Amino acid sequence: GALYVGTYPGGDVYRYDPRQPAEAGVNPIRVLRLYEDYHQSRPFAMVSAGKYLAIGTVPANGTRGGGLTLVDTETGEVFFDEVIEGQSVVGLAFRDGVLYGTTSVYSGVGGPRPTETDAVVFAYDVDNRQKLWQLAPLPGEGAFGEIAFDAGGKLWSHSPMTVFRIDVENAEVEASRNYGSYPWDTIDYAYVGSRLWIDPYNGDLYTVTQGAMWVVDTETLDRVRTFRPASYGFLHNNGAIYLARDPQVWEYWAGDERATAIVALRDESVEQGAEQTIELSGFGPGELLELWSRPDAVLLGTVNADEQGSASFTFDASMQLGEATVQITRVSTRGLLTARYDVVETGVPPNTEPPIHPTDPAGSDGPGSPGASGRAVDSEQSALAATGADGAPYAWGAVFALLALIIGTKLATSRRMVARRRGIDLPTNEPDL
Repeated sequence: GALYVGTYPGGDVYRYDPRQPAEAGVNPIRVLRLYEDYHQSRPFAMVSAGKYLAIGTVPANGTRGGGLTLVDTETGEVFFDEVIEGQSVVGLAFRDGVLYGTTSVYSGVGGPRPTETDAVVFAYDVDNRQKLWQLAPLPGEGAFGEIAFDAGGKLWSHSPMTVFRIDVENAEVEASRNYGSYPWDTIDYAYVGSRLWIDPYNGDLYTVTQGAMWVVDTETLDRVRTFRPASYGFLHNNGAIYLARDPQVWEYWAGDERATAIVALRDESVEQGAEQTIELSGFGPGELLELWSRPDAVLLGTVNADEQGSASFTFDASMQLGEATVQITRVSTRGLLTARYDVVETGVPPNTEPPIHPTDPAGSDGPGSPGASGRAVDSEQSALAATGADGAPYAWGAVFALLALIIGTKLATSRRMVARRRGIDLPTNEPDL
């Protein structure tokens, strides 16, 4: 249930526990110094990868070569790999035990011009710490953004003016679309901090790039601009999209309001290794979900929601005594939900009292809600890397603004939109990459 936050320009990574009170130097606490240890200043991508926290980075200003950092969150062991020589790692996703990444050919600001012209997508074995394959899906494109997987297991990503789909089993591009030219030869650098997810409720692909949010039809690859301005965005577990630009945050609903994704455990406590059941509701029809046991980092299995967006999954409880956590990963959005239960010794009667009916989280300000076990069911987004180009104060402002959003503080909902309204031009003085 911890949230990891990356900062610029120091490349520091902090761990924040939303269940504990905030206290300077204690919560959040710094766990990694990427600048001091590996000359990396911009944590650009973070994802939970089994027992590891995986971090993709851009190197320090004036230097060449970003990389991939793996942190064992239990032991604290750290491993760094310049996985693609001379390129920055700017997008990450983890599925079926494999870590996938995207790169930018650009290194630190003020550094040498890139010698490569083609950004890549790569697959990485985190357990053996080795690259499985790499692919330049669109020659001439210098940087790609975030990654998402559809219900069929296909990988999607994009550059500022393209979108593409990859069959990861064969490392082949299945489909792509170019929406216009981009000045790769004249720009100083581009890391493409663009956002991408697949809406599990209707199957559309959403991208946030070029200062706007776009909706892409995954069959035709036609796209429509639906909101502007926007530099950051994600699909929340309550069904809404949250978009940010400078100090402003918007709440956007793609059509009718949707049910909040909810998880509920059958029993509040179970014996070691005994059966436990989790009920899931409020998801997209057929949505693919991964279930992980924490803190032992065991993949319990995968499940697809039914046409009503519900699923039930029975698994063997953890063998570790004490509090255990089930983490549900929404593969298409990278959103996370967690539910907790107690593991007791064999022979100790477990608590099997009828679960408490969950309250309606749609009426609250935050994404978390009491779960059916009577314990908090946490609704989170994936680990957040906040970076900037104008110095630490701006980076910290972005970090804590988005941190507050993710853990449920309603920062400022200044307008509410209905899907399919076409591009709304609002004044902005910032250039868009």
